Amino acid sequence: MGVESFNIMALAEEVSIVRKKEYSFINGSSNVYYKNFELELEKLTNKKDYFWILDECIEIIGYHSNGFFQGMELRGCFSYLDKGIDSCFELIETISKKIIPLKVYILNQKVKVENAKQLDEWIRQLYNEKITIFQKYYGNIQFKVTCSEFYKEINKRSKWYYKILHQNL
Repeated sequence: MGVESFNIMALAEEVSIVRKKEYSFINGSSNVYYKNFELELEKLTNKKDYFWILDECIEIIGYHSNGFFQGMELRGCFSYLDKGIDSCFELIETISKKIIPLKVYILNQKVKVENAKQLDEWIRQLYNEKITIFQKYYGNIQFKVTCSEFYKEINKRSKWYYKILHQNL
Protein backbone atom coordinates (compact mmCIF):
# COMPACT_ATOMS: atom_id res chain seq x y z
CA MET A 1 0.00 0.00 0.00
CA GLY A 2 1.64 3.19 -1.20
CA VAL A 3 1.25 6.85 -0.39
CA GLU A 4 -1.83 7.06 -2.62
CA SER A 5 -4.19 4.68 -0.83
CA PHE A 6 -6.28 3.87 2.22
CA ASN A 7 -7.40 0.48 3.44
CA ILE A 8 -10.51 -0.74 5.27
CA MET A 9 -11.06 -4.25 6.61
CA ALA A 10 -14.64 -5.41 7.12
CA LEU A 11 -14.78 -8.71 9.01
CA ALA A 12 -17.47 -11.11 10.18
CA GLU A 13 -18.14 -11.09 13.95
CA GLU A 14 -16.42 -14.47 14.40
CA VAL A 15 -13.20 -13.24 12.77
CA SER A 16 -10.44 -11.29 14.49
CA ILE A 17 -7.16 -9.65 13.58
CA VAL A 18 -4.23 -11.37 15.26
CA ARG A 19 -0.94 -9.53 15.68
CA LYS A 20 2.30 -11.53 15.69
CA LYS A 21 5.52 -9.51 16.00
CA GLU A 22 5.89 -7.64 12.67
CA TYR A 23 2.73 -8.80 10.92
CA SER A 24 -1.01 -9.27 11.35
CA PHE A 25 -3.40 -11.86 9.99
CA ILE A 26 -7.07 -12.69 10.26
CA ASN A 27 -8.24 -15.70 12.22
CA GLY A 28 -11.59 -17.49 12.35
CA SER A 29 -14.47 -17.77 9.93
CA SER A 30 -18.20 -17.24 9.79
CA ASN A 31 -20.88 -19.81 9.06
CA VAL A 32 -21.66 -18.09 5.73
CA TYR A 33 -20.42 -19.72 2.55
CA TYR A 34 -17.89 -17.58 0.73
CA LYS A 35 -19.77 -18.28 -2.50
CA ASN A 36 -22.76 -16.29 -1.16
CA PHE A 37 -20.46 -13.29 -0.73
CA GLU A 38 -19.00 -13.75 -4.23
CA LEU A 39 -22.48 -13.91 -5.77
CA GLU A 40 -23.41 -10.60 -4.16
CA LEU A 41 -20.16 -8.97 -5.29
CA GLU A 42 -20.74 -10.17 -8.85
CA LYS A 43 -23.95 -8.09 -8.87
CA LEU A 44 -22.20 -4.94 -7.64
CA THR A 45 -18.69 -5.04 -9.09
CA ASN A 46 -16.41 -6.11 -11.92
CA LYS A 47 -13.82 -8.86 -11.45
CA LYS A 48 -10.20 -8.06 -12.35
CA ASP A 49 -7.45 -10.58 -11.71
CA TYR A 50 -7.64 -11.57 -8.04
CA PHE A 51 -9.87 -8.72 -6.87
CA TRP A 52 -13.14 -6.96 -7.66
CA ILE A 53 -13.53 -3.30 -8.58
CA LEU A 54 -16.43 -1.27 -7.21
CA ASP A 55 -17.50 1.93 -8.94
CA GLU A 56 -14.20 2.11 -10.90
CA CYS A 57 -12.40 3.30 -7.75
CA ILE A 58 -12.41 0.69 -4.95
CA GLU A 59 -10.48 -2.58 -5.05
CA ILE A 60 -11.97 -5.44 -3.02
CA ILE A 61 -10.25 -8.60 -1.87
CA GLY A 62 -12.39 -11.27 -0.22
CA TYR A 63 -11.06 -13.61 2.44
CA HIS A 64 -12.26 -17.09 3.32
CA SER A 65 -11.23 -20.16 5.26
CA ASN A 66 -12.31 -23.63 4.18
CA GLY A 67 -15.01 -22.12 1.96
CA PHE A 68 -16.49 -19.88 4.69
CA PHE A 69 -16.50 -16.09 4.57
CA GLN A 70 -14.05 -14.23 6.82
CA GLY A 71 -14.21 -10.68 5.51
CA MET A 72 -13.13 -8.25 2.84
CA GLU A 73 -10.45 -5.67 2.32
CA LEU A 74 -11.37 -2.41 0.59
CA ARG A 75 -8.65 -0.25 -0.94
CA GLY A 76 -9.29 3.25 -2.21
CA CYS A 77 -7.23 6.10 -3.60
CA PHE A 78 -6.83 9.54 -2.03
CA SER A 79 -7.45 11.07 -5.47
CA TYR A 80 -11.13 10.13 -5.11
CA LEU A 81 -11.39 10.18 -1.32
CA ASP A 82 -14.87 11.51 -0.53
CA LYS A 83 -16.85 9.49 -3.05
CA GLY A 84 -14.57 6.49 -2.57
CA ILE A 85 -15.36 6.43 1.15
CA ASP A 86 -19.07 6.72 0.34
CA SER A 87 -18.77 3.71 -2.00
CA CYS A 88 -16.96 1.72 0.72
CA PHE A 89 -19.65 2.49 3.28
CA GLU A 90 -22.45 1.55 0.89
CA LEU A 91 -20.79 -1.79 0.13
CA ILE A 92 -20.21 -2.56 3.81
CA GLU A 93 -23.86 -1.75 4.53
CA THR A 94 -25.08 -3.90 1.61
CA ILE A 95 -23.03 -6.94 2.67
CA SER A 96 -24.01 -6.40 6.32
CA LYS A 97 -27.71 -6.39 5.44
CA LYS A 98 -27.80 -9.06 2.73
CA ILE A 99 -25.08 -11.53 3.76
CA ILE A 100 -23.58 -11.07 7.24
CA PRO A 101 -23.02 -8.22 9.73
CA LEU A 102 -19.51 -6.78 9.49
CA LYS A 103 -17.11 -5.08 11.91
CA VAL A 104 -14.93 -2.31 10.47
CA TYR A 105 -11.19 -1.97 11.03
CA ILE A 106 -8.90 0.80 9.86
CA LEU A 107 -5.16 0.25 10.31
CA ASN A 108 -6.04 -2.83 12.40
CA GLN A 109 -8.07 -0.67 14.79
CA LYS A 110 -11.74 -1.54 15.25
CA VAL A 111 -13.88 1.54 14.67
CA LYS A 112 -17.58 2.18 15.13
CA VAL A 113 -19.17 3.30 11.89
CA GLU A 114 -22.88 4.07 11.61
CA ASN A 115 -22.78 6.21 8.48
CA ALA A 116 -20.49 7.36 5.68
CA LYS A 117 -19.66 10.58 7.53
CA GLN A 118 -18.25 8.64 10.49
CA LEU A 119 -16.22 6.42 8.15
CA ASP A 120 -14.88 9.56 6.46
CA GLU A 121 -13.90 11.04 9.84
CA TRP A 122 -12.05 7.84 10.85
CA ILE A 123 -10.19 7.64 7.54
CA ARG A 124 -9.17 11.28 7.74
CA GLN A 125 -8.07 10.95 11.36
CA LEU A 126 -6.11 7.70 11.04
CA TYR A 127 -4.64 8.49 7.62
CA ASN A 128 -4.03 12.19 8.32
CA GLU A 129 -0.27 11.98 7.81
CA LYS A 130 -0.57 10.00 4.55
CA ILE A 131 -3.23 12.38 3.22
CA THR A 132 -0.96 15.34 4.01
CA ILE A 133 1.97 13.70 2.19
CA PHE A 134 -0.25 12.83 -0.76
CA GLN A 135 -1.49 16.42 -1.04
CA LYS A 136 2.06 17.73 -0.73
CA TYR A 137 3.13 15.66 -3.74
CA TYR A 138 -0.02 15.85 -5.88
CA GLY A 139 -1.99 18.84 -4.62
CA ASN A 140 -5.75 18.58 -4.42
CA ILE A 141 -6.14 16.45 -7.53
CA GLN A 142 -9.50 14.80 -7.96
CA PHE A 143 -9.91 11.93 -10.35
CA LYS A 144 -11.64 8.60 -10.21
CA VAL A 145 -9.13 5.77 -10.30
CA THR A 146 -8.19 2.69 -8.30
CA CYS A 147 -5.05 2.79 -6.18
CA SER A 148 -3.44 0.21 -8.51
CA GLU A 149 -4.01 2.48 -11.52
CA PHE A 150 -3.10 5.77 -9.83
CA TYR A 151 0.53 6.05 -10.96
CA LYS A 152 -0.34 4.98 -14.49
CA GLU A 153 -2.97 7.74 -14.59
CA ILE A 154 -0.55 10.32 -13.14
CA ASN A 155 2.01 9.37 -15.79
CA LYS A 156 -0.60 9.65 -18.55
CA ARG A 157 -1.77 13.06 -17.32
CA SER A 158 1.78 14.40 -17.25
CA LYS A 159 2.27 13.88 -21.01
CA TRP A 160 2.30 17.04 -23.10
CA TYR A 161 -0.34 15.76 -25.53
CA TYR A 162 -2.72 14.87 -22.68
CA LYS A 163 -2.40 18.41 -21.34
CA ILE A 164 -3.13 19.90 -24.77
CA LEU A 165 -6.10 17.63 -25.45
CA HIS A 166 -7.65 18.12 -21.99
CA GLN A 167 -7.02 21.75 -21.23
CA ASN A 168 -9.99 23.87 -20.24
CA LEU A 169 -10.69 26.54 -22.79
